[in-house]
Order: sequence, then C-alpha cells, then structure tokens
Amino acid sequence: MNDHIRGILKEGGKDHSLSFPFPFSHSLSCWNELWKNDIHPWDKPTPSPALREVIEEKPISAQIPKSGNVLVPGCGRGIDVFYLGNKNRKAYGLDISPIAVQQCKD
Repeated sequence: MNDHIRGILKEGGKDHSLSFPFPFSHSLSCWNELWKNDIHPWDKPTPSPALREVIEEKPISAQIPKSGNVLVPGCGRGIDVFYLGNKNRKAYGLDISPIAVQQCKD
C-alpha cells in the first residue's frame, strides 16, 4: 500500500512537487510546509466563490440565519470567517496549521 500521495501543484506559473504522508489531512507538518513555502492556491484574498453563491443566492440565503454562530473549519487566513461574521453573527475559524492561524491573526 502506498503510504504517500505525490503530485505536482501548479501555482503562479510554478510547478511544486509535493509528497504527503497518507492520510495527509492528519499531518500538521505537511500543512505547515505548504503555508511556510507560500503554497496555498486554495486561499484567495476574496471569499470562496461557492460560499458567496450559497450566501447570496436568494432562495438559499433566506434559509440561513442572520444571527448566531458559524464555524469555518480549515479557515486558513480567515477570509471566509470575516465574510460570514457581522454584528449579529459570530464567526469562528479553525485551522490545523499554526502558520495559517498566525497569518489570520496578522
């Protein structure tokens, strides 16, 4: 059985060779390496397009409470956390990578 996932990630015109222990979702060191080396194409400076579509689409948005609490697991720098939070709704973010959490705090 293969105990590593290998691949190439393309970001900003660069190819990055990656190798993660399987399952990589449980490996703090892998996520920290990606953040440390500034390889996080999933983390954009704007809210997730899929999240925005759900929140802003009229039939769906009418069912989303305007107040309360929301949790964003794997929040990275917290863009979606800030997008979801408002004066009536508290948003909380979690991330396994201390580097990502620090960038969120900054």
